[in-house]
Order: sequence, then structure tokens, then C-alpha cells
Amino acid sequence: MTKVVKTDNWITTGAVRYRLLGSTGKPTGVEFGLDYAKAPVPAHFYFADYLSVDEDSSQVMFTFGKLDKPATNKLRSKVEIYFNPVMFVKQFWASTREVHKSIQEYANKHGLSAIAKSQLLEAPKVQTFQSNNVAILLSIGECLLDFYYVSPKDLFYRTPQGEKVDAEALVRIILSVELVLSLLDQSRPIAEKLLPKYGEDNANLELK
Repeated sequence: MTKVVKTDNWITTGAVRYRLLGSTGKPTGVEFGLDYAKAPVPAHFYFADYLSVDEDSSQVMFTFGKLDKPATNKLRSKVEIYFNPVMFVKQFWASTREVHKSIQEYANKHGLSAIAKSQLLEAPKVQTFQSNNVAILLSIGECLLDFYYVSPKDLFYRTPQGEKVDAEALVRIILSVELVLSLLDQSRPIAEKLLPKYGEDNANLELK
């Protein structure tokens, strides 16, 4: 017998919780959230002293790099992390509004300011990820960003059966306060551009 999951009831499966939208037995979408306290810790750590936020092929691309010091126009390596525009607006931008204020207050208190945006630099070593969730934490003198990916395939096939959905831990990026403030400041014009198109919609996966 096929299990019928009631719509609008939140189901918690580890770090991921979700609820089906529409009518019971005929869901039209799924809304999900991620409990970062229960989420796995990324196995890969990367310290960055360079970043850039750009739009690339209808996606938003975060580029984190390690400068080839003393040169400031060359990178030794970089990590590219892509967000689709819906999740950039609904998850990244929406979930960082309070932490943006906290980081700005911390920066003001300690006489710090955002690092100006620089040109997009090339690197001999590049690692690329697709993400749809990020957790940002301000610590003493530094910030860390944990990036995750929740599979649309799992959301499509597993949620109507009430099955567990996992979050894949991708990478932990460690930044200075000045750089994470720059990350959020550089993201603002892109978010303001995308908000009229995606800001009023629910962050859900349509089931068709």
C-alpha cells in the first residue's frame, strides 16, 4: 500500500524538514528547511582572502580564492559555488538579513570595513560546487560559511512517501569579517534585481 502523506504537515528527517503543498494525495510542491545544528560538518575546509559575487549563466556565482601573495592580481586556487536565482533570493539572501546587521555592527565597533570588489581573477586550480543552502556564523575575528546541497530528486521522489531527505555537506569557507561583509554587500544589487521576480514566490519544488 502506498503511504499517503498529508499536506501542510511538517515532517522532520534528521537535519531536513519538509511539508507537501497542495491537496493530500495530489501534492503540487514541497517546502523544505535545514536545521544547521543537526546538519553534517563539511569535510572540506578552505580559507579565502579573495572573493567575488557575480551572475553567470542565470546563476549567482560566489568565487572564493587564495591570493598568490605578495601578488594581489593572481590566485593560487579558487572555489566557485553556484546558487540558482530562486534559492539565492529565498535562502541565501532571506536568511542573512539579521546576520548582515550583526556583522556590520561588529565591523563598526572594531573599525573594520568591507573590502572593495575586485576584478574576477583566474586560478590554476578550481573547484566548483552547486549549492542551495548556506549557514553563516560570526566567530571571534572570523566568519565561517557552511555550504550544503539538498537534492531536488530526493525532494521530488522521497517526500510524497514521507521518506528521509538528506543534506549533502559541500565545503566550509573561512573568511575575515571584512570579506564576509563584502560578500553580503556585493550580493545586495543582485538580490535587489532578482527580488521582484522571485521574492514573492514560495521556495518550493514543484511536483509535476
